[in-house]
Amino acid sequence: MDAATHGNMGLGDPEPLTEDEGGIGLIGMMSIVLVAGGVLLFVAAGMTTCTRGASRSARLRWEARQKAAEEAVRQIEAGRAAAEEPGRDAGGE
Repeated sequence: MDAATHGNMGLGDPEPLTEDEGGIGLIGMMSIVLVAGGVLLFVAAGMTTCTRGASRSARLRWEARQKAAEEAVRQIEAGRAAAEEPGRDAGGE
């Protein structure tokens, strides 16, 4: 058989597949998707970090910072008030 004869040969008429030749089918495909989705959900659930109590500790740290900032402002204001008092004119009234 030479190349010209071989190139003109067709594949033949289409033939329907039998159930045995049809592959996995719709039920098989849905099963694969369901199992893969379950595996992904299981992996994703295991990878999440536990945040229980994290918001409470963050709030406590924020409150401590706020308290420290308020105390620093009070100290600065008290220092300014003490510095201004000796400079006042006592006979100004």
